[in-house]
Amino acid sequence: NNGQRILNAESNPTIFAKSFDIDIDLKQIGLRIDSGSGSIIVLGVKSHSAYSINLIFKEFHLAHGAYMNLYNDSFKHVIGAFDENFNPKDSGILGTMPVKGDLIYIEIYEPFKTESICVIGKVSHDFLNYYSNGPSAPASGSCYTDVLCPLGVPLHNEKASVAEVLRNGNAWCSGALINNTAEDGKELFLTAKHCFDFGSSESNNTAASGSIFVFNKESPSCNGPLGPTNMTISGSTIKSSWLDSDFTLLELDHQVPTSYYPYYSGWDNRGTVPGNNLVIHHPNGADKKITFDYHLAQITGWYIPPSWCSNDPGNDHIKILDWDVGSVDNGSSGSPLFKPTGPNSRYRIVGQLHGGCANCSNNSACYFGRLHSSWIGGGSQWTQLSYWLDPIGLPTHYVQDGLRYIRYYTVNQDALFTGDNVKFHDVDILAGINVIVSEIILLGKFEATGTLNIPLGATFEVVKP
Repeated sequence: NNGQRILNAESNPTIFAKSFDIDIDLKQIGLRIDSGSGSIIVLGVKSHSAYSINLIFKEFHLAHGAYMNLYNDSFKHVIGAFDENFNPKDSGILGTMPVKGDLIYIEIYEPFKTESICVIGKVSHDFLNYYSNGPSAPASGSCYTDVLCPLGVPLHNEKASVAEVLRNGNAWCSGALINNTAEDGKELFLTAKHCFDFGSSESNNTAASGSIFVFNKESPSCNGPLGPTNMTISGSTIKSSWLDSDFTLLELDHQVPTSYYPYYSGWDNRGTVPGNNLVIHHPNGADKKITFDYHLAQITGWYIPPSWCSNDPGNDHIKILDWDVGSVDNGSSGSPLFKPTGPNSRYRIVGQLHGGCANCSNNSACYFGRLHSSWIGGGSQWTQLSYWLDPIGLPTHYVQDGLRYIRYYTVNQDALFTGDNVKFHDVDILAGINVIVSEIILLGKFEATGTLNIPLGATFEVVKP
């Protein structure tokens, strides 16, 4: 009975900020200073004792030549500049990364005779200290392994697909870019339904539009310092979701820049019992971690109260009995479960985290919504993965490779690109630069599409075993 499926605390996204709905037209109440060829408009927002503040604009559109910066009162943390390229795709909603401190300023420059729209709809007060939540923070636990530790090094492609989700300005989840059979680099992102479940389609879509996706938030070394938080995409649209396997498939509103080195993970929808599983995730919003289970999992349903973490009869979930290295926690929700599959035994997604009872102090069971079940899901394009992940209509039971897609990019230094599939589209390689496309796994392939401009004197090499 779907109505009986109740999430316990371990499967709710972590709330790190208190959100307040407001309606402030920056251009109406901000301080305006005419200067040169345009106007500068400034507004301060204070939330006493907040570790950081983030905003969601419910109406946002910058005119050509306009730009916006956010900064704190010490000018030590600046986010921006936003320009017309950041305008929301359809919704008009723009979420922003948190700015450190309890007083932030929004500053807009607008050329004369242009009209921008900047209406703030939500202010979120950070009470968990987003920017200090890393390896040394108690909330992240002590059992986790950074993705750049030796155990994670072989997953250099797959980890690049995983991002932290700042959902609607106040909660943490995880998820991953996922490839489709057309291999066109469409910005599809798999996460958990309960991360975007507010009771109505309108509310769910509003939350997706105001969310931020933080890529490459990982320590630069094993057990090293905190990783960067400046590689972000703002906004997304819900394409499909299904309660039974707790999946939501989003499409990001903007292309992930090649400078983020994005990877679109492969998947396996065949439904075989997974073993030697791993999950890449952001527990409690911490830097990216990797967690391993070296045993066979179980195919079950989602658990129901009062028997927490015993399985509900069914087959729409994958149950990990306990982890061998690390664990999962709040904030890990939606993170991809990988298993080695296919003829080349590459790691591919077989599910996404729903919830359970495991954490660093309790090595217990947790449950992943099963991609095999989500494939057909509820039978419509709005409740299944197959419509979106298989646009060219391949066989029902299929293994899809991951994709490294390099596009609209100038290679200005020696570079190595890796992936199951590597594609170049409209790429310029400067003279004298060496580019190597290398895949250490047999059956990897390379394809150049669009314009590949290799000037005289450059070296281009494709290396395969």
